[in-house]
Amino acid sequence: MAYGPIYPFDDYIGGAGGNVGSLPLLGAGGNAAAHWGGYAVVPSLGADSTIELRFNAPTASLPSGTPYLRYKVMSLASSTSVAKFTASVGFAAYGAVLSGATLNALSQTTVNFSASTPGEILSADLNLTTALSGYAADNLIDVAIKFQTSGWTVASQTNWIFGLVWY
Repeated sequence: MAYGPIYPFDDYIGGAGGNVGSLPLLGAGGNAAAHWGGYAVVPSLGADSTIELRFNAPTASLPSGTPYLRYKVMSLASSTSVAKFTASVGFAAYGAVLSGATLNALSQTTVNFSASTPGEILSADLNLTTALSGYAADNLIDVAIKFQTSGWTVASQTNWIFGLVWY
């Protein structure tokens, strides 16, 4: 049975050196619901920048299926371009020191934007089976998203939303 998405209950963008904020994008379509929120990454990212996300996971029991970190991103990129990030994921029980939890890095994710579709929303799910091995119900899930300059070619703002799903 599918479960989610669950969105972060807490976040910290102060470690991103001013490269990530909360400036919405105005989509290319221009209808009455044209703005896209999320975590706004500056155009032409100049330094690796990390945001921290914390999720309350299900308390009674774990959902059946495979856990995934889902991202959705929009950019008004007018040329074919690339964004890259690495997610690191861990967990801790309530009462434990969350900042002491081991974070397991996933493989680097590459997102390709097309010049022909500015304003398009791209989405994918990253498998968390290994990163959450040993996870139990009522744990907090800690995620660090490191946006990486190496190979980053997007010259316009990108706006990101992250959530957890099971299916």
